[in-house]
Amino acid sequence: MQKHVFIAAIAAILCACVGLERETRTTTNPETRAIMLEIRMVDDAPQQALESALVAGTAAVPDDRELYRGDDFLPPLLLKKQVEISSAHLQDAQLAFSQEYSPAINLRLNAEGQRLFCALTRQNIGKRTAILFLEEGKGKVVAVPFIRAEVCGGDLQITWGHMSLAEVRQIARRLRSGISAGK
Repeated sequence: MQKHVFIAAIAAILCACVGLERETRTTTNPETRAIMLEIRMVDDAPQQALESALVAGTAAVPDDRELYRGDDFLPPLLLKKQVEISSAHLQDAQLAFSQEYSPAINLRLNAEGQRLFCALTRQNIGKRTAILFLEEGKGKVVAVPFIRAEVCGGDLQITWGHMSLAEVRQIARRLRSGISAGK
């Protein structure tokens, strides 16, 4: 039941397709290249601090923060640089469907990931996390969920309302490749 609170709060994210073979990190095709996962905390600094950082650029951003300038789906954010959960903490990523029948990714955390995620959610109820996908060292924020409750199970689900089944399947496959590369 706890994971559903987090799932509903984040409007979900990840997936992978049963029976697909893992690709290696050395794959050169951009559609099959590994994606690495990071979960970091969002610095909900006052709006004035964020606006200053946007105007002044990286000079106004503290050393332990990173400015994410936003994109078509997300506004600008200040992210903490500390990575709380990474691909090294994933055990599996599988294609699934949300309760609304949207394509989703079910993630399974390993024992260390479960312990870290439980502590992270317990200590940060009411705060936001950022879920990033990294490819060739460049990160993109894909979701910014609020932590609504402590989540101590090892299963998470991420969904997107704006992505097709084929796109989510490809992301899942690439995340599985990242799991192998992150170990």
